[in-house]
Amino acid sequence: MALPILVGLALGAVLYQMIRRPVLRRLSLRETTRRRGESLLVVAGSLLGTAIIAGSFIVGDTLDSSIRATATTQLGPIDEVVVTPDAATRDSVFVTLQDADIQGIDGLLTLISAQASAATSGPAPLSEPSARLLELDFEEAGAFGSDPGLTGLEGSTPRRGRTAITEDLALSLEVDDGDEITVSLYGQDETLEVDRVLPRLGLAGYWTGFESVSPNAFVAPGTIERLLESGGQTQVPAAYSVLISNDGGVEEGAALTAAVVPRVEDALANDALTVEPVKKDKLDSAKEQGDEFAEFFLAIGSFAIMAGILLLVQIFVMLSEERKSQLGMLRAVGMRRSDLIRSFYMQGGLFAVPAGVAGTILGIGVGWAIVKVAAPIFGGFGDFSLELR
Repeated sequence: MALPILVGLALGAVLYQMIRRPVLRRLSLRETTRRRGESLLVVAGSLLGTAIIAGSFIVGDTLDSSIRATATTQLGPIDEVVVTPDAATRDSVFVTLQDADIQGIDGLLTLISAQASAATSGPAPLSEPSARLLELDFEEAGAFGSDPGLTGLEGSTPRRGRTAITEDLALSLEVDDGDEITVSLYGQDETLEVDRVLPRLGLAGYWTGFESVSPNAFVAPGTIERLLESGGQTQVPAAYSVLISNDGGVEEGAALTAAVVPRVEDALANDALTVEPVKKDKLDSAKEQGDEFAEFFLAIGSFAIMAGILLLVQIFVMLSEERKSQLGMLRAVGMRRSDLIRSFYMQGGLFAVPAGVAGTILGIGVGWAIVKVAAPIFGGFGDFSLELR
């Protein structure tokens, strides 16, 4: 915020001097138009530096916003998560938090999830080894958070033998409504019919890992427990979670995390349970990675900026040498040194304004081009791909 103010004050000072000192204004304009080649070189050098700086910030902001978008697509109204070791503890935590009526929280929801693999059958079977099975009540989930539209869920809870899958899993397995998939969990196979495809949004796209895709399959209540019992207790247990939604929207809710987490921990009074600020962590990571990428691009472009600065210095030295006699005569007829400095100040403003405007426009184009070139690269990392937007 301070930089635009300083730039505005500097340009305002130039404009004030040009209005107040017509002789100096004419002198600056005449020198600018007389040496058009040198003036164009000065503007071009300034334009280059402005374009690189603007482009680097655009690329960094694009990466930042693209990662931040996953807070909506993979978390939605979910701000914090309490992971418990079993269903009994999860239910106890849910009741405790519900009775505590903690300020800043507008929703609680229970969830069971387990890592599984999913596959299709037929002559050309496809598989997704990193799928996730989830169980939750769709009706309760519809009222979770401040905006039901951010849950991504629709319809009723899947019945036994049916599943609602996300578009990521549907794309991976190339299936649609009415097709059958086989999920493997704890050494047990279960054939399920796809009854709907859900968008990667909010609860439907719930994912806390680094992956940007959410190959989720929502199944009937009791499915995971039944497969766990059939597969034996030596298998890795499911994750029993309590999801917490803070007041406000997606990013507004995350801003309350610092205040909500201590209140939840005080209400639970259990050191064995951890309140994970999943959304705040994701947003903080987005800002950090966006800033790092902007700094990386700016560091690469700094060589061109330094070359442009050296070019400007050489041009101004050359112009000063050529104007020695003129400046000497102006001093001889009574013009003060401060007035000469003001004339250079005005001339610099005449160079800076078109260079700044054109450089900003060019920087937008440079940033757009880099994003277009980088989009296929970022989108080609499989589960870790990122859609630049």
